[in-house]
Amino acid sequence: MKQTDYSKWLSQLMAETDNTQYSLAVKSGVPQPTIQRILSGETKNPKADTVRKLLRALGRNPDALLAGGSLMPTSDKTAWMATLERGSDGLPFEGAGLTPQQRAMLGIFERLTSSQKEELMRELETVKRKNEEIIEELTQRDADKGKRS
Repeated sequence: MKQTDYSKWLSQLMAETDNTQYSLAVKSGVPQPTIQRILSGETKNPKADTVRKLLRALGRNPDALLAGGSLMPTSDKTAWMATLERGSDGLPFEGAGLTPQQRAMLGIFERLTSSQKEELMRELETVKRKNEEIIEELTQRDADKGKRS
């Protein structure tokens, strides 16, 4: 299988930094099979978040490289630059890993006034606290059941 530009630069960086797939997986938090798929060329366009994690773990500045630094694959530079801009929904590229529902929620949130955002955040904190209380209660019940058995 022909190596893609991403596999070439990742191989190059791993060699320069003396990293194996396993060591890079541990340092970056990116699963080893994902790294293997990038290296083999099976994954031709890894997610921006994956690339950022790998670059950070390899001691490189992901923002500079993704914006056209020397190790950015030249054939894909234009595609990556497009991901750095706002999407068609006006949301930043960081939301690329979000579900359509999450992106829709962000889009709605961005159109709220400051006071509406504050009110919504307070409400979300209340819901979060209630959920945490429920989880704590259920965990305690399970622990109590285990003691009685």
